[in-house]
Amino acid sequence: MPVRETYKRVWIKDEGFYGRMLNRHQAMWKFLKAVVAMTNAGGNQRIFEVGGGSGGVSEWTTGGYTNVERNVGMVDLGREKYPKAQFILDDFVHMDTRLHAGKNWNTFLAGSVVEHCAGYQAFILRALDVDPNLAIIVFFRGLLWPEDRIVRMVSPDAVYFENHYSGRSMAAWLEGVGLHYEFFTVKHDQSDWINDVVLVIDVHKEKTVEFWNEIDSLGYTRRGYGEWARENWEAKRLQIRQDHTERGVAAQLAARDIGRQE
Repeated sequence: MPVRETYKRVWIKDEGFYGRMLNRHQAMWKFLKAVVAMTNAGGNQRIFEVGGGSGGVSEWTTGGYTNVERNVGMVDLGREKYPKAQFILDDFVHMDTRLHAGKNWNTFLAGSVVEHCAGYQAFILRALDVDPNLAIIVFFRGLLWPEDRIVRMVSPDAVYFENHYSGRSMAAWLEGVGLHYEFFTVKHDQSDWINDVVLVIDVHKEKTVEFWNEIDSLGYTRRGYGEWARENWEAKRLQIRQDHTERGVAAQLAARDIGRQE
């Protein structure tokens, strides 16, 4: 059965895509690298990444790196650039992730991936199957939405998703599953109204208060998504609309509203 590349087949043509993402989210990647380093001193972390492109994160460790990637070009490039790393051409959500358990993974890492899956629940459960000490999942669009918005996109070549998730509903689901986790917000380098959100899951429930305090010491914000999300959503929505207005989109929005009323 061929690997389903979904949106990557449509949008990602070369390694330049990952370079642009790195530039737009520099603060977030700096945060991730620091947190990953905390999982095992000495640079010997074993990292399991999903959607890591050509595997640049493998440079963070000498302890072992595996990347599950759906883009054929990036897998070929990664195998050439990082011959000691392992690249698996597959669809993470639909593969048997249990085969990768029991390999002493320090960190599971996924950035800008979950928004393009049918939902975050199955993805997180697959991450738990891998059995890392720490699972780190990044949401590049924040989690300020009042409810999950699952947006299914269809192109001539693929079906893919461009979802927006609710931190409030996600927190409720994580609590229901019984996970130990924290959310951290990291400023988006090119946006004043939305932040990257990093979900850090203590899979084995063994991290101490000192560990979380050490992350806090990096200067980022630990954030819950209960009352905070409800209180701030309206202000953020207005801020988004103002941002659109400044870009000259207000007229288009008004025209759409008139069309709906008619």
